[in-house]
Amino acid sequence: MKTNAKYAIIGLLYFTQSIPIAFMGTALLTIMRSEGIGLDKIGYLSLVMIPYALSFLWAPLVDRFGSSYFKWVSTASILYALFLFPASFLYVDSLYGLLILFTLAIFCMSVQDIAMDAFAITSLTDKEKSIGNGLQAGGGYFGLLIGGGGVLLVYDRLGWDATITLLTVVTLIPVIATIRYNKYSKKPDTRSDVSIRQMLEYFKDAKFKKWIPLLLLLKIPANVAFYFSNPQLIDKGLGLAEVGYIFGIWGMGAAVASGLVAGLVFKRAEIRTKLIIAIVANIIAIASAFLLSYVSSSQTTIIIFLCLAMGSMLGLTGMILNDVAMRHVRSGVEATDYSLQNFLSSLFYNPIIFVSGYIAQNFGYPVLFVCIAGIILVQLVFMSTYKSIKPNEWEDVV
Repeated sequence: MKTNAKYAIIGLLYFTQSIPIAFMGTALLTIMRSEGIGLDKIGYLSLVMIPYALSFLWAPLVDRFGSSYFKWVSTASILYALFLFPASFLYVDSLYGLLILFTLAIFCMSVQDIAMDAFAITSLTDKEKSIGNGLQAGGGYFGLLIGGGGVLLVYDRLGWDATITLLTVVTLIPVIATIRYNKYSKKPDTRSDVSIRQMLEYFKDAKFKKWIPLLLLLKIPANVAFYFSNPQLIDKGLGLAEVGYIFGIWGMGAAVASGLVAGLVFKRAEIRTKLIIAIVANIIAIASAFLLSYVSSSQTTIIIFLCLAMGSMLGLTGMILNDVAMRHVRSGVEATDYSLQNFLSSLFYNPIIFVSGYIAQNFGYPVLFVCIAGIILVQLVFMSTYKSIKPNEWEDVV
């Protein structure tokens, strides 16, 4: 398979699979808030992403069964569409029906993500990996931009049923590419025989023990700030189109840019340095969300500035989290270890999103962000015990 074709498929598939994830993770809560649904109920949306967090449990199945990775991708995409489309016949306030359909859809998307990660790892040469990873990140964040902001604009103009229908069509786009290039995604002759016991041994590795506490907490502050600033703007009286432009387009655009730029700027920085930068980014994100609570809807320039700050910090922490996670894997079980770390990074995050909805509903946004700031203090404590790994030591880790 030609290098350019690999790049195109990687960029396309990470783009298309990020759009519905962004819709369910950001745009949907904004739509629900605009329809008057309480923040405590909106917190239930975090449950939708649980299959994505638990994907490490079925990651070995993708490695062991099937003759090619693209068969997994195309099958998962079709099933995803089958679960997503019926939501167009419901409405945004049909909370429990949407939770069931979207949870099943996200499960299918998690399978596609596992297969795509495995394809990228096994098909890209060492010289191709740098550009391939850049396209993976760029395509993913661009999908988040379209799914978070673009979808709000579509919903504002076309309504619920048309929005879900368009999302369904987008999820089927990868099927065309993966069927055409299926023969180039054949699996290696070896089959993964990863067991639960082998997974648990990850926690015994001395190189990872200091990393795991940070992994559990690192994504929470910036993501909570970004997650709950969407309904903040709705509560201030802004319309869906305004939120779509300010938060979805400007905010996510900043995340795209900061993630790509940070990948280049901090390419050779020590892991400890990167983690400190991520914690500082969390501080800026929470401070921006806190200040947003006291800004009026007429102060558009300040709102845009704060959303740009939160988006930039989200992209920065996301890039660092993924980069450091790739350095903390064991040789021969890279895909499984990476999926396990994805689970660990969401282990506390999803319950905290759920509780955060209750806090915001009953005590207000400022109290919520002060509580989340406490998590940053815990991060600093764990950071003080983390041993730095220099770039020339990464080969020893992996």
